[in-house]
Parts: sequence; C-alpha cells; structure tokens
Amino acid sequence: MNQGFVLVQKEWLESLRNGKLIWLPIALCILGISQPLSTYYMPQLLEFAGGLPDGTIIEIPTPSATEVLAGVLSQFGLLGTLLFVLSSMNIISHERNNGSITFIMIRPISSLQYILSKFIGILTILMIGFFLSYILSWYYTIELFEFIDFGAFLSSFFIYCIWIAFVISIVITLSLFLKNGGGIAGASIGILAILALLHMLLPNFMKWSPIQLQLDAAYLLINPPHSSFWGALATTSFLIVVLLTISVIKHRTDYHS
Repeated sequence: MNQGFVLVQKEWLESLRNGKLIWLPIALCILGISQPLSTYYMPQLLEFAGGLPDGTIIEIPTPSATEVLAGVLSQFGLLGTLLFVLSSMNIISHERNNGSITFIMIRPISSLQYILSKFIGILTILMIGFFLSYILSWYYTIELFEFIDFGAFLSSFFIYCIWIAFVISIVITLSLFLKNGGGIAGASIGILAILALLHMLLPNFMKWSPIQLQLDAAYLLINPPHSSFWGALATTSFLIVVLLTISVIKHRTDYHS
C-alpha cells in the first residue's frame, strides 16, 4: 500500500513539474465562470457588439440561478470533458513510449497498485481543478442572480466527479492498448460521443447510462433524485470497476508475464 501511495505522489509531482497543476485549474476556472458572467452581461455584450437598428431594446428573460449553474455543467459536458481527456491521455502512454514503465515495474509494484495510482493521481488533480471552477461558478451565480443551496451544489459536484472518474477509466484502459496520445484521446472522445448519440436516439434504453448520470448532476440542483438516478449511478460505478479491472489484467499480461 505504501508503494501505491508513493506512485500517487509521483503523479502529483510530475503534474507540478509539467505545469498541469497550474494550467488545468486555470483553464477549468475560466470555463466555469464564463457561464454566469456571460449570461448576466449578455444584453450589454449584444449592445456593445453593435449591428442592431437604432432604438432596439434588448430584453432577455433572466434565467434562474439553478439554470445558470446547470449551464455551467453543460459547458463542462463538452469542453470540460475534452480537457479531462487531453490532460490524462499521456499518463501511461508517455511511460510506455520512453521505456520508463519497465524500470518502474522492476520494483515490487503490482499491476493493481500501478493502475490505481494512475487513476487516483489524475482523478484527484481533476477533482481539485473542477471543484475550484465549480465553486467559483457557484459564487458568481449567487452574487449575480440568487442563492443556491450549498448542499445541492455539493451533491451535483460529487455526482459529476463520478462522471469524471468514468472518463478517466476509459482513457487509462485505452492507454494500455494504444501508445499514441492523440489516438488515445480520439478513441476516448469517440466512445463518449457514441454513448451520447445512443442516449439521444434511445433515451428509454440508455436512462441508466453514464451520460444520464452526467445530466443528473445538473438535475440534482433543482430536484431530488428521480427513479433512474440510482440505476445510472450503479451502472457507471460498475463500468469504472470493469474498465480498471481490464486495465490491471492487460498491464499484468504485458509486464508481469
């Protein structure tokens, strides 16, 4: 267990050295606060942009605070997920390509410890960045619009973190089958896009999918959990375990056979 913690520390230190601990939270914070700010100042932005006839009065209905914060999560569903994938696509492939993974596995480290250290290391970094971004969005939302219960905020945060864990588990699994970072990112985004498309085309059959859990994070800001929420939570958690198990088996086959 001590070896596993050392590997997690190594991931944090590496992220500090390559600047990921700096640029990733900043990028997520900019992405997060842009939603409440742009929503609040939209009339002024349209007026400043010009091109409207003289005397035009811009009247945009003021959204509720929960709608604004749900919009933040919607932005993370697109650009945020892309950042999650891009920031984690090389955590294993880099070591495979430069050969350092062979030297790491000379030590008394199991495949389970190695995979979990990668998973926990990048997940904690992404959760910290997402929390900073989301709480800043929450602050600006209550300052510019109205108060949102902090308990609802935390519930949606933790549910969305499970979605992030699912994304990372896909990236890690693909990293053991592919060596090119671009290929890993492309395949990961492709899988997520297919899931989103299936959820759109077959909503009744995909109501327990990870995509539904991502949407439920925003739903919990307004309403209590609905009937399919627990199914989506269980399915996503199960898929995370399955993907990590596949990763451990693949790693053990490649480096402990």
